[in-house]
Amino acid sequence: MARLSLDLLTSRDGTRQLALPALLVLALAGLAQPSAAQLSPGPLSQAHADLEGVRHCTSCHDADRQDVRAGCLACHHAVAARVAEGRGLHAGENYAACETCHHEHLGRDFALISWPDRGPSDFDHASVGFVLEGRHATVACRECHRPARIETPERLRSGKVDLERTYLGLSTDCAGCHPDPHRDQFGGDCARCHRQTEWRLAATFDHSRTAFPLVGAHAAVTCERCHPALDGAGTVPGARRYRGVAHGGCVDCHTDPHGGRLGADCNGCHETAAWSARARDSFDHARTAFPLRGRHAQLACAACHGGRQRGQPLPHAACIDCHRDAHAARTAGEASWLRCEQCHDESGFQPARFTLAEHDSTAFPLVGAHRAQPCVACHRAASGSGSAPGAPPLALPHATCEDCHGDPHGPELARLSGGDGCRACHREDSWRDVRFAHDRTGWPLAGRHADIACRDCHTPVGLSAASSAGPAVARQVAAPTSAVALVFAGVPRACVSCHVDPHRGQFGGDATPVAGDDCARCHAPDAWRPARFDHDRQSRFPLTGAHRQVACARCHPLERDAAGEFARYRPRGTDCADCHGTAVPSTAKEQG
Repeated sequence: MARLSLDLLTSRDGTRQLALPALLVLALAGLAQPSAAQLSPGPLSQAHADLEGVRHCTSCHDADRQDVRAGCLACHHAVAARVAEGRGLHAGENYAACETCHHEHLGRDFALISWPDRGPSDFDHASVGFVLEGRHATVACRECHRPARIETPERLRSGKVDLERTYLGLSTDCAGCHPDPHRDQFGGDCARCHRQTEWRLAATFDHSRTAFPLVGAHAAVTCERCHPALDGAGTVPGARRYRGVAHGGCVDCHTDPHGGRLGADCNGCHETAAWSARARDSFDHARTAFPLRGRHAQLACAACHGGRQRGQPLPHAACIDCHRDAHAARTAGEASWLRCEQCHDESGFQPARFTLAEHDSTAFPLVGAHRAQPCVACHRAASGSGSAPGAPPLALPHATCEDCHGDPHGPELARLSGGDGCRACHREDSWRDVRFAHDRTGWPLAGRHADIACRDCHTPVGLSAASSAGPAVARQVAAPTSAVALVFAGVPRACVSCHVDPHRGQFGGDATPVAGDDCARCHAPDAWRPARFDHDRQSRFPLTGAHRQVACARCHPLERDAAGEFARYRPRGTDCADCHGTAVPSTAKEQG
């Protein structure tokens, strides 16, 4: 009994349509049509249109109209040849029946190939004997199956095969699709060195199996460094020579830097691990006129022999043959300074062997903090010194402190130094150890003033400005003589010149200190608090009775302005009602 099922067929426009099996269509047609129409279940495809009609049925079908394989192979010679050879898709059992994939009598517009649901890309390529792996699995079908890559196109044309549509004729050899970049230097077995995942990574090639195993630094060299590009017509772009590369001696690839003077055996001094790896150890420099000692023994050969051919003699009678004269001894006119070994040796240029005792024999013995300074702190290169670039000068001016140290005070303290200059206040043990008798200025330092640092009052900005919170007026004083100069002359002495007035001018009248500096009426330089205020004598409200036990803040509350909080002292009412309310008769009187 005929199998009844529904098939999805592909039309020429790529759509999938529902079609009845050929046998079912034929049966249904017999019920609805005259007997003459029962002979054909439907029109043939465009490719087989010339076989339309009752007379051509046996061209494809056998006598029972069941088997079409013999009829198909009778026309499709190319497929028949591959089946006979046992090759390709149609030679397998799963694809022996042509009608499995090729459906006919479904109309002129239907294609003859029934692909899987997702089309050709979902086809099991392994069934044709060529598994798609690596990069091949990502290539579109027609990237490979195109006329230009068919191995025997004339054979297919003679079998009436459309080269634009067929999937036949491709070779499974790499060279069938890929040009041989090595021009047959290695034969046709590309898989010996390459994988389908990445063509350029010859991961499986083992250079140790060649006549030149890669050892040492050679193993890190790229292939292109040793294998030059192939010449000649027809060369594939990027093709290189791998066979026939000379490698009998080092000079086949490397230029002899010695010009043949040391012979052709490079292995005597060098090895493949690194060109200079054994040169220093194997070559005995003591055999020359310049044995290597100290720091010289640690240098690479190129440090001295660079820029010239190795093996060429170098001048070495004096240090300046190789080293720059850092002290410009020639221009200084001191011939003895040409002898570098007086202060230096081969163990290192620094530290110099010029001792403190030797420095004490100069015109400037080192005492105090000078003794702890490194040489370059004083002997620094100066532009226009006549020395080589970066050269530290040896002879320095040293008559006064100002020869090395800038005067941060300028002329304003000259009258107080008594001709001693910086030594009037400073000592060589420490610059910050200042010993100055402040009483000589007419402003003795008393109380807490004696404990603070000079720069707390002698600011380096040139101004002694009171805080914006207070009413004091900023006073201009002498400008500093350098970026870090401290101001000494002309510094204001009023309290509000340095301290913020916390009372907001309540005791200063016109917001400026009155004669005698009002702050001293209540405060002393020993300590700002406690204040020495006598409420009985310095106010209009003597404290009597229980008032003497009340805290100041109870009567003088805190107020706030833009600058912050402050205590209100003036004006304050002195009547009882001003503090205790209206229950007490008012005798208002305000404190002035």
